[in-house]
Amino acid sequence: MRFSAPSFLRFAASGASCLLLAACSNTSGMRATAPLAGLSPQQSRLAILAVEGPMPELGSRFGSILAEEAQSRGFMLAQGAEPATRVKAYLEPFAAQNGVLAFSYVLQTSPDGQTRANRVSGFAEVSAPASSAWAALDESTMRAIAGRSLDDLARQLTLNADIAANAPEEAQ
Repeated sequence: MRFSAPSFLRFAASGASCLLLAACSNTSGMRATAPLAGLSPQQSRLAILAVEGPMPELGSRFGSILAEEAQSRGFMLAQGAEPATRVKAYLEPFAAQNGVLAFSYVLQTSPDGQTRANRVSGFAEVSAPASSAWAALDESTMRAIAGRSLDDLARQLTLNADIAANAPEEAQ
């Protein structure tokens, strides 16, 4: 099989994006997955820690939008040092198979900053050339990514709550 230079570059960029996201799964010292059983979005107090990937000003803006979208979905935001589920976000642009620009995203939650509890990931395509990458991460794209990732997180938390509610009680 022979690749043309543009095809090979797109393939290499997609592979690099996948490797970067794979690296996210164990970043910041988080270890094995331990689901947050028994929580629903309305019972979840979140502290948004960091957004990795974009330049600091874009990361800060995405963090603010993520907080707004979380509140609109019934999540509570932690104030100060109160106990909360910690949330870390990762964003990375890549050229999708059809050559259009896309952003891959990952949200990871942790009850203690060490143990990963929940992880949602996906990607969102945008109608912009792949060469414009971070410039294409506008407010509507950020809101779409934040909304989709939080909806996925809410589904995970609700599923965990349903499983915990239907689990047999341990024999004493």
